Amino acid sequence: MLLSAKSSLDLACDFCCNDASPVHSVGHRSAASYPGLIMPVPFFPHGPDPRRASLTYAPLEVPQGPSRARNEGEEDGDSPRMWVSPKADELTVSQLRKDYYRRVRQHALVERVSRFAVFLAESKYDPNHCHDFMRAAVQALCDGLGADSAYMLELVAEAVAFRVSAYAGRAIDTYEPKSGAPCPVHAQHASRAETAAGWALRSNHVVRVDDYAKEERFERESWPEQDTVRSAINMRVQGGKEPYGVLVAQSESPGRFCETDAIFVQTLANLVSQRLACARAEYHQRRMYEEFRRMMNAREEALSIISHDLRSPATTVKLSLEVLRRSLQGAAMSLSPEQIERAVTRANAGINRMMAMMDELLAMNRAEGDTFSLVRGPVDLREVVEAVLRELKEPIAASGSEICVDGPDSLVGQWDRIRVEQIVSNLLSNAIKYGEGKAIAVEFERCDSMAVFSVRDQGVGIDPENHRRVFERFVRVRAPGESDQDKQAQSLRDSNSYGLGLWIVKRVVEALGGSICLRSGLGAGSAFTVELPLSP
Repeated sequence: MLLSAKSSLDLACDFCCNDASPVHSVGHRSAASYPGLIMPVPFFPHGPDPRRASLTYAPLEVPQGPSRARNEGEEDGDSPRMWVSPKADELTVSQLRKDYYRRVRQHALVERVSRFAVFLAESKYDPNHCHDFMRAAVQALCDGLGADSAYMLELVAEAVAFRVSAYAGRAIDTYEPKSGAPCPVHAQHASRAETAAGWALRSNHVVRVDDYAKEERFERESWPEQDTVRSAINMRVQGGKEPYGVLVAQSESPGRFCETDAIFVQTLANLVSQRLACARAEYHQRRMYEEFRRMMNAREEALSIISHDLRSPATTVKLSLEVLRRSLQGAAMSLSPEQIERAVTRANAGINRMMAMMDELLAMNRAEGDTFSLVRGPVDLREVVEAVLRELKEPIAASGSEICVDGPDSLVGQWDRIRVEQIVSNLLSNAIKYGEGKAIAVEFERCDSMAVFSVRDQGVGIDPENHRRVFERFVRVRAPGESDQDKQAQSLRDSNSYGLGLWIVKRVVEALGGSICLRSGLGAGSAFTVELPLSP
């Protein structure tokens, strides 16, 4: 039978005309002159996928005898025709059929990869909720290879264990991933105690097992569902700088997967890896932008608070001075010495308040610009604590808190005294402000080459969700569900603060080469612990 060069078998004709194929184009000849071989050629109404399409067969007459090369487009008769003729000693019908189905399968895999790539480009990814994303990848792997099952082994437990995060296959209705129970990663070398998935993870190569019954390199995974598996193919998925896990496809038939399947799995894994990297970068960029917006909003709010707070003591000073001026000018209403003293005291308090605000803002500016001028020298932590307690004597008395100091008589380190005083003063002021009049413990000790200093109160505490935020600028954490009375008390506590104290402490501690941590809970008080190296 003659086939038109423009027919629906373009794919078959293309591979038949390939230089690497022992199939040649020949001129038009009468079918009756060559009683050749008849080979059924499949048509695929629904695309070139042998597993999904219903097949319609048309006889292809393959003439025998010598071949004659024919120029492309050469006409013989009414229309362009093409004979596909094997050399008698080079090609058999079974080889032709096998090669044809291989080409069709490759075309189908390319189609699936293309569709999956489009899906990845259009999908949204959240690193914390990626089950649907991975499920689509596993389903594409299972469908593309015609595997009995496929799944994603995700790395958990600090990269020493796997868990099944997505599954697809014939047993999907009955398979349960055991609530994500981790499966151990085996030995780190390709030995009998090594699984194929574990080796794929470490080697970053496609690992194919043709028959587990004859396999000497790897063992099966130790899950009950793996007992009937005969062949498998595995490939690592990269999750940015670190591996994310392993894509696995399995079959109950031996020798199910070939080199073409290996290329497909590798391509699919590369697509998933690239999408993971891009999506995570986009996610972190979005988070950074949101964080930047939040910080800018907090800064604007703080600036408005600063302008308001500076106006309030300035007004007090102005009114007090005006009263004194009128009294000195002989106004009708003269002031007694007590009234003059009260006016001067109010003015002095307002000035002190404004100076404290300015000092806090200047400290923030220095910390923000990394302009610390550290002057290191021998500093006794016990002396610093006692000096700060004397300085905060009035606020401590007003709060009603009792300060309990526990530490050695002397603990000397090579630090900047002014900066260490800043750390101790801010932490103690914070404990006094939020300690609710209860006892405050100040402890310090030497631990190897570090000095450990902690301040612990028994006050309102901090929600664990806000532990990180308390070290940010312009942040004053509110307890969830607090009453109007609590809000009023909070407002009074915050009246002389812009939420910079703990941020400054963290910056100073880091400049000295140390670290700070917080242990706290709502209603359970707060404990701030600072570790400073005794020498730089």
